[in-house]
Amino acid sequence: MRANNISYITTIKTDGVQTDDKVFFKKEKIKPGVELICYGRRQPYPTKWEVKRLLHYYIEEPSHKNYWKETWRYHKLDEPKNLDTVAVLKSEHGATMELTINYLSYSAIWRLS
Repeated sequence: MRANNISYITTIKTDGVQTDDKVFFKKEKIKPGVELICYGRRQPYPTKWEVKRLLHYYIEEPSHKNYWKETWRYHKLDEPKNLDTVAVLKSEHGATMELTINYLSYSAIWRLS
């Protein structure tokens, strides 16, 4: 097959209908207070997690004194900026973790409740 032949690509038209997929969800669905269910290898199975915060990490420009040292900073967000936005999750058992929206929306073990 030639590299410039793209006839094998098909287009699915939804006619403007919004699909509500709880497995592969859009980033706009993730906001503080949203509950997710993890169907991974955690005990008890499944586990409910709540989005507590959304963070956008960035590297601060080094100063002239510490030009070799980069500093990571973050902004708190009300809604995801992009797929690299980090969601701080807290489980019903008190455990916390930070995962990117990219991982949450692509991995089938995380679903909207």
